Amino acid sequence: MLRNYYFLVSGLTDLVLGDEKTGASFSVFMDEISELIHPSDLQLLQYIRLPFDNLNLITVLLGKNREFDLRGNYSRDDLVDAIKNPDV
Repeated sequence: MLRNYYFLVSGLTDLVLGDEKTGASFSVFMDEISELIHPSDLQLLQYIRLPFDNLNLITVLLGKNREFDLRGNYSRDDLVDAIKNPDV
């Protein structure tokens, strides 16, 4: 089923060349639209965040002193818990 989310485009901020004003962060944007879209579309949208989860998982597994990327689906605690308790 094709759903039209016109509000996503109409709600974007105007971009002006030379304007230093930034829009909402990726995480804030994802949190806001996750409440407004169909659950099956939300699942598809979560796939976009998987590369960030992969990098975060590598960071946790290798114990790298790298900043945790908040654009992923899972928090650092979620990943650490999943590593400690893989059967849960």
